[in-house]
Amino acid sequence: MENLDPIQIGLLMAAVAWAAFMFGRATALREKSGESWDERQMREELEAERVFSSLSPTTQDEADKLLSEGKIIEAIKLFREETGLGLRDAKIVADHRRRHLRGSTAA
Repeated sequence: MENLDPIQIGLLMAAVAWAAFMFGRATALREKSGESWDERQMREELEAERVFSSLSPTTQDEADKLLSEGKIIEAIKLFREETGLGLRDAKIVADHRRRHLRGSTAA
């Protein structure tokens, strides 16, 4: 590297410190949960299936129609309205159901 002025050195040190902090947070969260990525995926898939199956058949059909038409945001809104789920959990349900629909049409 060429000679850096003190401001550039300070910015570089701040960027390295920030990257180290973010890496440490990600590592700590993963260790704290005690759950591997695969285990978390499995748990989320099972919960998404449970939530979807708890909906009325009419709501299930409406959600499937929205997802098959590519209206993912509308399907997420529907899941939130019907179940009271937060945005992240409703998106997980929508993604799970979309994968399920794609898998059943491919067969």
